[in-house]
Amino acid sequence: ISSDFITGFCGETEEDHQQTLELMKKVNFDMAFMFAYSLREKTHAHRSLNDDVPEDVKKRRLREITQLFYSNVKKLNQSEIDKIHIILVEDTARRNPDKMLSGRTDTNKRVLIPNIKIHNTLDDYKNGTDNKKSIGFCDYVVVKIVKASLCLHGIPLSFTTIQDFNSTDYSEDIVDFNSANYKSKFDGIDFDTETDD
Repeated sequence: ISSDFITGFCGETEEDHQQTLELMKKVNFDMAFMFAYSLREKTHAHRSLNDDVPEDVKKRRLREITQLFYSNVKKLNQSEIDKIHIILVEDTARRNPDKMLSGRTDTNKRVLIPNIKIHNTLDDYKNGTDNKKSIGFCDYVVVKIVKASLCLHGIPLSFTTIQDFNSTDYSEDIVDFNSANYKSKFDGIDFDTETDD
């Protein structure tokens, strides 16, 4: 669920602001665009309303809204750990473009994955075949979420299609996180420090 929040609009009272915070607590938005109101020429507000909320109050209210939003997102994202998702790979990660890629789930959550070679299919992954290739932009990839903060961090398992992903049962544990085979695939990737938040 996504929304836009403009704080400090003409005539906004402290009670109005508190109601906005209460709404955010109840709804738990996944995504939000948050801004302090600023007067723009050639708008109804510019012609007809008085920009009567002081700038320091706008900044405080915006800070409260953004802090609450980010706190809620982190809690929501924690529930994604150990889940399997399909992502569309979009780009390299901003903070670590040599080692990490960025993609989005079908619910529009951002996921960071290591830029490694992966199996063509999930069966290849399960069987441990050497049939691997590099991940490219616009590829669909099956990932298992291993860490969550403002964005998700996942382990890429295999390539997929939307149809194959939706027709596969992911209820079994397809990743043995304690196996030496698993750990060797991600040498040099520290999920505690690789962040793009």
